[in-house]
Order: sequence, then structure tokens, then C-alpha cells
Amino acid sequence: MDFIYSRHARRQMLERRVTEEEINYVLHRYSLTYPADKGGTSLFAELPDGRKLVVWLANSRPLNKPFFIKSVARRDRHV
Repeated sequence: MDFIYSRHARRQMLERRVTEEEINYVLHRYSLTYPADKGGTSLFAELPDGRKLVVWLANSRPLNKPFFIKSVARRDRHV
């Protein structure tokens, strides 16, 4: 898949210990999608180990490549 990461997304990945492999998993296997607060799309998935991850894209639905990743977050405590 074609990805473009914002600087913010890269910082969040480091800070929250999110790997590119986890983001790739979400983009291929998300179970829930909803509009992002400031435009774009939010993708939610449960990873094989049970942790939950949200990836925010600048892309609107229907999703087209390249995927512009705005931010990422773990949702273990909130969902």
C-alpha cells in the first residue's frame, strides 16, 4: 500500500510506540470507520494481541491511494 505520514503521525508513532506494521494491519483489516473531527476518516481495528488502534487519515471515503496518515493512537483504556 502507498502511505504518506505527516510529521505529527511520525511523532505520535514514536511517542505511542506504534509500528508501521500495526498501521498496515489497521489499513487492511479495520473493523470500524467514521468521519474524523477535522475532515478525513478514522479507522479502528483490534490488533491480534487484543490492543486497539485508531489511524486518522486525511483521505475521505471512499478511500483512495496514497493514504495520508494524519495521526495514530492506542485505545486500550478508552474503548
